[in-house]
Amino acid sequence: MSRLSSHPDQIKLSFGQAQEVDELVEKRAAAQAEAQALYWRLRLVALESVMMAALLFGALGALTHDWLTALRNAAIVGVLCLIAGLATVCLAGLAGQLLTRLGAQLRAIRSGRR
Repeated sequence: MSRLSSHPDQIKLSFGQAQEVDELVEKRAAAQAEAQALYWRLRLVALESVMMAALLFGALGALTHDWLTALRNAAIVGVLCLIAGLATVCLAGLAGQLLTRLGAQLRAIRSGRR
């Protein structure tokens, strides 16, 4: 059987560097997953805030018949829900970073490097 040669413009593959390539791909995939997770968290917070404001507006509008007061109260609740949700997302991110650093320091202490 004759061996087919590759095209001169094709990238030559080096199978000895598979570990380095795997680590690079994992790092990029982890960074992309983290960015997407943050996007979805922010989207969820915004959606929940709008839903809470709409529900309150509907309930107050149906009960009081004063639409301007209902709209004002719904806007206040929507903004406060958004602020609370964003604060929760930020604090969760900070707690995750803190725990990651703490875990790295504990591993360093246990291994005797420090």
